[in-house]
Amino acid sequence: GGCIAYICLTLYGLIPNDKIPMPRIFDFIRDFRYGLFISACEKIYDEPKDNVDIAANFAVDLHTPISLFEMVNHVSFELLNQGLFQLNAESLGQRIGAKIQLVDSIFSDDDSIIFEIQFDPNIANSFDLKKRQGTLTVVVYFNYTEVGGRVHTSINPQNPYILKINERSQSKLTGTFYMERLDQDAQRFNMDSLQLFTSESPDIPIVGNGYLDFTSITGQQIPGLSGDMVEIQGEGIWSRGKDISDWNIILPLRMRYEYGCSQYVHKGMIRFLTQLDRYIIDFDPFETGACNKIIKITKGGNQFEVVLP
Repeated sequence: GGCIAYICLTLYGLIPNDKIPMPRIFDFIRDFRYGLFISACEKIYDEPKDNVDIAANFAVDLHTPISLFEMVNHVSFELLNQGLFQLNAESLGQRIGAKIQLVDSIFSDDDSIIFEIQFDPNIANSFDLKKRQGTLTVVVYFNYTEVGGRVHTSINPQNPYILKINERSQSKLTGTFYMERLDQDAQRFNMDSLQLFTSESPDIPIVGNGYLDFTSITGQQIPGLSGDMVEIQGEGIWSRGKDISDWNIILPLRMRYEYGCSQYVHKGMIRFLTQLDRYIIDFDPFETGACNKIIKITKGGNQFEVVLP
């Protein structure tokens, strides 16, 4: 990915209006913007004091645990609704580009069921156009469709969960996590035991302590993901080595599950605080709710438009 060579700066108060004729101000604005567009730099914030890469990377990386939750939640809910039969598991797996194998389909023996999800790395999910890889062991305690139902998921260390955005960008998750149904339409995804490896940090894991709450806005009564919309709240700590950052969602994130439209959330804001700087990440900079890859990052009063990969 890269970023759009455009930065919104305010010029009010820069030059007193009574000393410079208005036409000259317009010439200055035109020349300034033209200079930005013809710049040979790949990014417009290359100076260290204006670097927002850490916030842009976070905006992308948070979608890795989101992508994992949506698949495990979808499979768990659909299996319990359709019936715990291997034929249903195989049919569901074909729709998400994975093999689903029932290991224990009876609740009565120990109040849980177990199944495995093995993603096919050659098949892109039709909703977010991303390829997934890895094997998950999912344990569903009690009935996940009911309040208080819990799901515990272990990622196979020999075949970790990999999310491939494109040929140059991919991320990897290891560890375990659990989900809990808060009410009929909401689930909590706890990330305390997950480790994330990214293209920017292939050797040093990012520990994403925190939680994400997913609430269904539309489509919760209709089988499948198509047409669903979810709202996401949450907060946590994002640490990589000695670098520790805090994050919290200050305006609920929204994701719409339509073909080719759920690669990224399309609405909402996140406050991201590092040890040195504060950032606001806006996923709907034009306030249209459109499905695109453009976000706005605010740092120190300056605004940057960034195109996600």
